[in-house]
Amino acid sequence: MSSNATSTVLTSLPSLPSLNNTFGAVLIGTFLGLILYGVTVQQTTTYFRVYTADAFLMKFMIFCLALLDAGNAVVTIHVCYYYLVTNYFNPFALLDGVWSIRMLPILMTTTLVIAQLFYIRRVYLLGSGYRYVAIVAAICTIGAVGFGTVFSVECFKRTTFFEFNKFTWIGSGAFGCAVAADALLTTALIIFLRCRSTSFQRTKSMLSVLIVYTINTGLFTSALNLLTLVTAALHMNNMIYIAATILAMRSYVIAVLTVVNSRRSLIGSAREESDFGTFGLGASQKHSVRIPARLEHFRAPRSEGEVIGISSWKAPADAGVKHATQSQDGDDVISREDV
Repeated sequence: MSSNATSTVLTSLPSLPSLNNTFGAVLIGTFLGLILYGVTVQQTTTYFRVYTADAFLMKFMIFCLALLDAGNAVVTIHVCYYYLVTNYFNPFALLDGVWSIRMLPILMTTTLVIAQLFYIRRVYLLGSGYRYVAIVAAICTIGAVGFGTVFSVECFKRTTFFEFNKFTWIGSGAFGCAVAADALLTTALIIFLRCRSTSFQRTKSMLSVLIVYTINTGLFTSALNLLTLVTAALHMNNMIYIAATILAMRSYVIAVLTVVNSRRSLIGSAREESDFGTFGLGASQKHSVRIPARLEHFRAPRSEGEVIGISSWKAPADAGVKHATQSQDGDDVISREDV
């Protein structure tokens, strides 16, 4: 009897739509984003522990990016919990947008602006030939801010996802401007690295060069932003583009943190006069790293926490570190005065 009654109730329920390309995509994007958020926490902790002498504006920028990334993690978790747990048996709740999903465009636009300004400044400081590229990229960033602002306003004005679908093109416009700015900045940084290809002669691993290119030029971030643009333009009626956006915004934060943290190795700055490191950062920022007190930090040919692309183009004249010389075995030997 109870078995038949249960079967009757189940057959009388309306069939529910598939959530694979909607909230399922957001769930996967949230999972992957939380993995990247762990990298953000580690990089942020490293920055504030090592670079105590950085300028206030630099510290404030890193703090804002870390705070925005934490807010991004909170709202994405709330989106998944609200739709998939709290309203797991309430299909009508899937039609309306909760406050957390409306906050995503605001957090993402703010993160994009801060990260883009960081890269624009780097390109602008490379020289007069790159300043025009930085200016055009800044104009594209302003366009992205405009589209992102309108997109955020529409998110709060529209009650249901069905009403909001017709305005998805605004988000595509914001992503398009961001991709254009990324392409300009990334191309300028790659050209700058290629013009100094002699710096790669002592790099023994091609993988090291690829890591330098992808991190210091923001190439990985540009690829994710392009993926976001394509999914937003071709799949407006689902939420795959939201999952791609979560990953793209996390990559912006990680890229900036990785660049500023790559100054921490003094051994790398002593190995070569020209290196492919944190170009576009001020001299005061390059010298703000704390010097290790123990002698073995200078004797080790490679430090455990070394990051590729760690030094400036010229070794600091007052660092008291002689340039590395090659031993017979091909390993770098570091000597330091006044130790």
